[in-house]
Amino acid sequence: VHTTDGGQTFSDAGSPGVMAAQAPMPYPAGMPTVSDVRFGNANDGWAYGQTLFSTTDGGASWSAVDGIPGGVVELVAANGVAWAIVDLSAFVSPTPPPSVAPGERYAIYSTPYGKGAQHWTRVMLPIELGDTQPSIADQDGTVTVLASGPVSAGNHGHALVALPGKEFGDHRGPCSQDLGGNLSNSK
Repeated sequence: VHTTDGGQTFSDAGSPGVMAAQAPMPYPAGMPTVSDVRFGNANDGWAYGQTLFSTTDGGASWSAVDGIPGGVVELVAANGVAWAIVDLSAFVSPTPPPSVAPGERYAIYSTPYGKGAQHWTRVMLPIELGDTQPSIADQDGTVTVLASGPVSAGNHGHALVALPGKEFGDHRGPCSQDLGGNLSNSK
């Protein structure tokens, strides 16, 4: 279901035709699954997990997204840009695409939304993200990623920060991302 008035009313929305990964029921092997849904505005949203689907009409219809070489483990959207953390080890084809380096585990992809077609592209980063699942947040256009990355002095993780329209810079993180945890989005 979908709401555009803060939960006062709900209407039926379409489905991308997949199973929810947490559903307490068996599903056929090989059936695409999603584990979460995010919307950037009332119309543009994504159902993601093992596969990625996109809607531009508030969930009435969904389309599979091509070009993402793995499962999407986290997705945030604000100010006309969506960001996805992709688990490259979850790539379902026999061979990963040439853009994936051997041993690389996570990558970030982004796309504009709300003004024309979406085009997911890989984001260039100053470091590899490491083996622990990164966390991502978009605070009104400033995107922050906590990642384990390469080992750093004091066993601190990395905080990758990109101001609106700028590239990511690598900063000392507040703690080790190996401990888990998620960033929270806010305005």
